Amino acid sequence: MNIRTGVKSNKKETAKAEAEAEKLRKAKEKKELEEADNAAVAGVVVKKTATKKKGKDDLDFLNAALASAPKSKAQKEAEAKKKADDEAKQARIAAEEEKKAAKDAAAEKHAQDVRRMAAKGMVMNHADDLLLHNKSVNRLDDEDEISATGLEGALAGLSTTSGAKGDDLHPEKRMKVRHVSCVACHVCDDLPC
Repeated sequence: MNIRTGVKSNKKETAKAEAEAEKLRKAKEKKELEEADNAAVAGVVVKKTATKKKGKDDLDFLNAALASAPKSKAQKEAEAKKKADDEAKQARIAAEEEKKAAKDAAAEKHAQDVRRMAAKGMVMNHADDLLLHNKSVNRLDDEDEISATGLEGALAGLSTTSGAKGDDLHPEKRMKVRHVSCVACHVCDDLPC
């Protein structure tokens, strides 16, 4: 073995040990100083005060000038419009809330009425055709409508022939209708109706 390598490794180890000892000594000294500072400061109460600007910068001067400048007509109109829009929006929201509250109150009253009538054995939730009537129901049925063009079509629509025989079941009922339609058209003035 080489004796020199043993000396070098021994020097390295001693240097490391000395550096480690120095590091520990500094850490211990730092800790002692921190404890002394904390003990000295423990009784001191620090109050933070609001810091005031010592001077105004250019931006402050500009903001102050803009705030004190007279407003143009367009700016005044825009502000008035915005204020009116905000008031209208608030009124609309209030009206919607009142409408919703009234609707909820009516629904609650109806529910109470239903419960009260149910306790008496009466049924209130019936759907009657007369109560549900609307204008769309007032139309004639499609089978009652006659779509015809010309005199022959109108007369054919009025006739009630049955089957292939062509027999009119009630001709006496349609004689007056045919006469009125014939007189109204004035096409056959020279022909007897």
